[in-house]
Amino acid sequence: MSTDEKQRRRISRREFIKGTAAGAAGAMAAGLMTGCTQSAPAAPEGSSSAATSWLPESWDIETDVVVIGTGCAGLSAACAAAENGAEVLLLEKLPTIGGNSRVSGGNYGKYCTGVDDAEKGVMEEDPDWFVGDSADLYYQEKLKMGGYRSVPEVTRAFADDSPIGYEFLQRCGFIHSTVAYYSSFTPFLAPDSLKGGYFYGRYNAAYDEDGSYIGPFTKGRHHRGGTYQTYSGGEAAVFAIADEAERLGVELKLEMQVTQIYREQPLSGEVVGIKATDLADNTEVTIRAKKGVIVATGGSHANLDWVKKNDPRHTVTRVNSGSASQGATTDGGKPGRAATDASGRGATGEVRVAAQDIGADTQLEGEIQLRWDQSTIAYTGPESIILTNSRGKYIDVDGNGNRFWDEYAKAQTYQARLTHVYENNISTKMGEHTWWGITDGGVVTEAAAMTALEVGHAVKADTLEELAALMDVPADNLVATVNRYNELVDMGEDLDFGQLQAYLTNKIETPPFYAFNKCYYRQADQGGLRINATFQVIDRRGEVIPRLYAAGEVEGCTHGFERDGGCGWTQGIVGGLRAGKHAAGLTSLG
Repeated sequence: MSTDEKQRRRISRREFIKGTAAGAAGAMAAGLMTGCTQSAPAAPEGSSSAATSWLPESWDIETDVVVIGTGCAGLSAACAAAENGAEVLLLEKLPTIGGNSRVSGGNYGKYCTGVDDAEKGVMEEDPDWFVGDSADLYYQEKLKMGGYRSVPEVTRAFADDSPIGYEFLQRCGFIHSTVAYYSSFTPFLAPDSLKGGYFYGRYNAAYDEDGSYIGPFTKGRHHRGGTYQTYSGGEAAVFAIADEAERLGVELKLEMQVTQIYREQPLSGEVVGIKATDLADNTEVTIRAKKGVIVATGGSHANLDWVKKNDPRHTVTRVNSGSASQGATTDGGKPGRAATDASGRGATGEVRVAAQDIGADTQLEGEIQLRWDQSTIAYTGPESIILTNSRGKYIDVDGNGNRFWDEYAKAQTYQARLTHVYENNISTKMGEHTWWGITDGGVVTEAAAMTALEVGHAVKADTLEELAALMDVPADNLVATVNRYNELVDMGEDLDFGQLQAYLTNKIETPPFYAFNKCYYRQADQGGLRINATFQVIDRRGEVIPRLYAAGEVEGCTHGFERDGGCGWTQGIVGGLRAGKHAAGLTSLG
């Protein structure tokens, strides 16, 4: 690359880049990326020039802090670093910002303080779920839920700073509408029989003295239903923080795929910068980070080779994760906010590998959080519609039309259910690890089913035999399965799989009959880079890698083997704020 070409690639220190990804590339060519100094990196004191020969001879761009990834963690880190006086360059691999954060609900976990109006209303209605909560209690219950496999000091930071992250969201203009308890971890009826306890037993779930399983959480901490301007959910929260980043002078560059992280020497010394490929024109860019690099690139669960390597139980016949979601549908008229059908496909883990290449350690790799009873077609959007998840209103059958489990899935049984699906090779004509939900016209109206039928997620027929033909399953098996289930409803006891008696309420007998195809989704990575309480990355010898940070789903120390709803946002914002502030406070490399 010539000197003139490098000059054109430099980024303004004070202007948040305008336009779409293509527009950003055009602005670069027009010379907007000016004002950044080229210089050869200095060799560490006492080292030879050969020791640093793997570093670039010169840098295309210089800044204080480089943040990689524009989900909730990356955006928060960029804001914190900028607010604490650092010059910040924010990089995103995709042409759109937000990643999986954008297609989430934007829910947030925080121990309740009673200061928010939404909290006050719920606390007055059901005070036992909220009164007496504290950071200490939240910390202890988070450790328990994760099987005590998280790093205590990181989980402690999560609990202590959860109100700080919540207040940060409010300052950015994102306001939740309600707070409740975590529905997946609240008290539920104990299984009525040994068969009903099958999946709980395989998960080694602990029961209370009275036979019920109370889960790890005793307080309500799930802040939900957020809005910002005309947006809602995760998209609203992403746009709110992105607007704050713009106000703080953070520089954004889209379609920048980071391929390498530079230390002074390959496995020692301080982190000094990164190398990226500008996907807009397929050119390489080297960026010097004078204070630090923050990795906030999300998980690796869209990388099918990595998924299968770490856990052979998973199907890789499709990208069945949040990364395959419909995505957002609005744009806001700003860079990276156009509608997208691939908001989360960036969760492929190459920057995690780049960190490992310079010595970073990992923890709990392959521990992937699952979500069940999802549409086979998409994670969000119209294609994600499930006709019913109301217990007792449907049964699940496999590709042969046979029922294969009790349908009452709880978070405490998710991993055991994956084992069951894998061992029994549950599949349908829609693919490996898929199954059918069966219900009838007594539960679902034709108007409610219309969208699911139109997008091909569901089929409908006036008889079970006709339904079986559409499902491509043996008609005799499906008819026998439904008849057997109806008998069990009449008996009030599920002798086959132990479905709770409380849910044996609805016989499947009212035409038309519906079948809707379902699968599990890889929601999030629980494992990732090893960090400390200031979110500095730790190497394989247990030492800090100077000037390298990780925040959000890319780190594997916060949750252990399971997390609760909303805590991905808490993890990302708490980690981003801590990492950004710490990096900004470092002495510049000059």
